Amino acid sequence: MLNKKKVVITTIIIIAIIAIIIVPVIRKRKDKMENKASVSEVENNNNGVSEPTNPDIEYNNEIPIMCYHGVLDDAWGDESIFVKVDEFERQMKYLSENGYTTLFISEIEDANKYEKPIIITFDDGYRDVYTYAFPILKKYNIKADLYIISGYLGGEKYLTTDMVKELAQSSLIEFGSHTITHSILTKVSDEELERQLSESKKMIEEITGKKVESMAYPTGAYNSKVMEAVKKYYKCAISIEEGKENPKAINTYELKRLYMDRDYGIEKFKEMIEN
Repeated sequence: MLNKKKVVITTIIIIAIIAIIIVPVIRKRKDKMENKASVSEVENNNNGVSEPTNPDIEYNNEIPIMCYHGVLDDAWGDESIFVKVDEFERQMKYLSENGYTTLFISEIEDANKYEKPIIITFDDGYRDVYTYAFPILKKYNIKADLYIISGYLGGEKYLTTDMVKELAQSSLIEFGSHTITHSILTKVSDEELERQLSESKKMIEEITGKKVESMAYPTGAYNSKVMEAVKKYYKCAISIEEGKENPKAINTYELKRLYMDRDYGIEKFKEMIEN
């Protein structure tokens, strides 16, 4: 009888020890699987379509459209247009952590569905956007529109065709035209104006395999004749006129932007998008 009691007690102790060792391991594995599933779900849902903040509410907040050119520590040429890498990351992190929804230019007409909409744009198509900006955009799940000069692709400082193809596969990147040669459109002939608008669009579409429906005016120069020509090929166009857009009265072919300078720190960035 005594031996039976010892066997029972010993068995209970062994079971208790096994439970102490195995249960936490099972829990850890379960947590890992849940975390992995959560990350996978985010990646699978990252299809380029932003979910409305609240489908039942129509917001009327102004839309800041940020105008970047490059992201580079060792700037060349006009240094002011190259935001430092760490500063760009601080800015994108701030958007990610403070409830902003980044949209593409193509989504601007639906901006009033979002409480804090914002659009990130890059002009010219510098190579550093691929090297430094794109990894940061991916890290914080930030969308951006890239306006590239089609005739400069493959140049020393510019995106290559292969880079554009790779970027085009991301649900975070949308492409627009910045013409073929960055010509001042108000100073070219009618024939050249048509060529700059139509051929750049065609070239980018052939490379990306996607529709190009917006463009950025080189140097911000345009007039009524230029706008009429742009309307033949694009659904909207962006300028460098300072300001934000009203979601209920969008300036479709004169979209205003907020110009980003190398010297602007995070406080200036916050002031620009929030005031």
